[in-house]
Amino acid sequence: MTGMGSDGAEALALAKRSADCTAIAEAEETCVVFGMLRSAIETGAVDHVVPLHRIVAKIVDVVGLTARFDL
Repeated sequence: MTGMGSDGAEALALAKRSADCTAIAEAEETCVVFGMLRSAIETGAVDHVVPLHRIVAKIVDVVGLTARFDL
């Protein structure tokens, strides 16, 4: 998601109601501007909140890949 405020959060909530999907948000401690992510997290539609450097590993974990990454 990109943008500011709650527009992305509203779309995320709609996506979660419409489909089986997993939402991953960047954690506040590594985020430059946290407003939109905060809005998304507050909807309850975000499944995982992780620091930027752990997002790839979380995606690999969520999709169930067995991969060898030095993350």
